[in-house]
Amino acid sequence: MKYLWCFVILTYSSLVLSNNNKGKKTTSSSQPEPNIIEIDLAAQNTLKEVAISSSDNPTSSRISDAIPSKKFCGLQHTDDRIYTETDTALDEFPWLVDIVHQDNISICPGVLISNQFVLTGYGCGLFSYKVRLGLYHTKQDITCVVESNIEECSDPVVEVNVEKEMYTNAKGEIALLKLVEGISYSEYIRPVCLPTEESIRPTYGSEVVASGWGKNVEDAKGSSKKRLLFKLQTPQECKTLDRSTQIISNSDEFCFISEEDRNDIGCIDDYGGPIMYTHRHQWYVEGILVGPYNRNMTYGYCSESVKPIYGKKITTEILNWIIRTVSSQSLV
Repeated sequence: MKYLWCFVILTYSSLVLSNNNKGKKTTSSSQPEPNIIEIDLAAQNTLKEVAISSSDNPTSSRISDAIPSKKFCGLQHTDDRIYTETDTALDEFPWLVDIVHQDNISICPGVLISNQFVLTGYGCGLFSYKVRLGLYHTKQDITCVVESNIEECSDPVVEVNVEKEMYTNAKGEIALLKLVEGISYSEYIRPVCLPTEESIRPTYGSEVVASGWGKNVEDAKGSSKKRLLFKLQTPQECKTLDRSTQIISNSDEFCFISEEDRNDIGCIDDYGGPIMYTHRHQWYVEGILVGPYNRNMTYGYCSESVKPIYGKKITTEILNWIIRTVSSQSLV
C-alpha cells in the first residue's frame, strides 16, 4: 500500500487552510465553522441519553447508535492473549480504519468511534473518499493466519464511502468523517471508546498504544496492522531527547517515546491513527498521532526509537464537540 497521499496532504494542508480548504467535496470552509465549546449541561445530558434503552425512548436509541455505550465500545478478544512483538492479532484493534482517496490510494489510518463516524487527522479528511474497515494487511481483502495448527481467517474487508468531513477549527488536527451509511459490528469491526472519564486518562509516564500501517520503506508486499507501545512524556523530557523538539505550548498537543527495550517507531504514514489506552480491558482513544517530533513530513519517514513522537490530544473541548457533532449528525 502506498501512503503517498499522506505526504501530499501534510505539505499541502497549510495552503489549504488559507485557501478555503478546496477539495473533492464540501469542506469546513464552505460551512459554518464548528465551535469548540466547554462542557456544559447539554453535553452531559447527551452522554446520559446514551444509557437510555431503546424500548424506553426511540430517539435515544438513535443517539445510542451514534455514541456506543460501554457495552459495545473498546472491547476485543485479544486482551486475553500476551504479545511481545509489534505485529497484531487478526481481531486486534478492530476500530482501526484505512482511509482511501478516490484514486484508490490509501491516505492514512483513522479510528472508528461509532457505526457511522471515523476520527482521524485534519489532513486525512481533506481528500477522503472511502474507508476500509476490518483490514489487517494492506494487500489482502481476507487475511489468514495459522496459530497452534489452527487456521483463522478474517472477514472480508468492508468498504464504505465518506459522506462528508467535519473539523474542530481552522487550527485543529482533528477531523470527523461521516460515512454514507451505518455499518454492522463484528469481531473485526468495532468502535473504540471516547475518553469521557477524566480520572482514568493517562498521565505523564503512563503507557499508551498507537496503531497504523506505516513503514519506513515502500514495500510492494504491503504491511500488517501494528502495535506500538509508548510512554507519555513531559515537554521538557521530549526536548531533552531531541533538541530540535519545540516545547509544547498547546494543551491539545502531547509527546511520547518508545518503551524501554523496544524498538517501536512511529512513521509519518501513521498520521491520523489513534493514540490509545486501556482500562479494565476496555480501550479508549486519547488522541490522534501526528508524527515524528522534528516535523519531517517526508514520505516513508519514521522516527528513531529514542526520538519523541507527537500527537493531538482529545481535550475536554474537542471531546464535547465530537459528542455533539456525532449525535446531531446521526439524527439527520
